Amino acid sequence: MIANFLSALGGSTDGIVISFLKSELEKHLGGIGSVQNIELDTPNKRASVTLAMQGDPNPVKIQIDRYSLAPSPVGSLLTIHDYSCPTHEWLAKLAKKVRPTFEIPLPVPYAMATALV
Repeated sequence: MIANFLSALGGSTDGIVISFLKSELEKHLGGIGSVQNIELDTPNKRASVTLAMQGDPNPVKIQIDRYSLAPSPVGSLLTIHDYSCPTHEWLAKLAKKVRPTFEIPLPVPYAMATALV
């Protein structure tokens, strides 16, 4: 329903989601980096994110092969289940040892988030 409403207004659902996710990810990076690019494949629940991290001359590209969305007490919870880092392979290997999945709280009600993502 929300996606239909946005389409009727001429807005791109993915564009709005990307803007929102970029803002949320920048908050989580806390000044140690910035989001250069986000690409979404919402039907297949896949994405890719390119980050510019302070002190690293090369952008970090993260390939997300599977994510899910669930309700949470504060809105929605975006869970990244399967990911890789083709530009910094060691980083993904280390991250998977420490944290096999990543959960990112989103301050958007689940019903709205599922309509967008």
